[in-house]
Amino acid sequence: MVELSVLVSVAYLLLLFTLSRRPRPDILPAPEGLAFAFVIPCLDESAVIGATLDSLVPVLRGDDIVLVVDDGSSDDTPNIVRAYPSRACTCSAASFPTRARARAKR
Repeated sequence: MVELSVLVSVAYLLLLFTLSRRPRPDILPAPEGLAFAFVIPCLDESAVIGATLDSLVPVLRGDDIVLVVDDGSSDDTPNIVRAYPSRACTCSAASFPTRARARAKR
């Protein structure tokens, strides 16, 4: 009886292994007409905001929107976002000079 359960378990594991090795598409196609909005909150992110936007460009499609919400950065973050080439996407920056996020943490 133990041998039968071991045999069934091994057969099940082999089946799962075989099914996991089937070729799959890398990226599933999105339904037609579906658009995404990427909202990126930031505060003093000039060191990484360009790389963040660069990483989004390969996955963007025609109607997708990228909105960077700046919470009153004291560095060059808003200028980097405004100067970002928007040929691949609609990229906008909304600036709030109050630094409300920093105040809310106190």
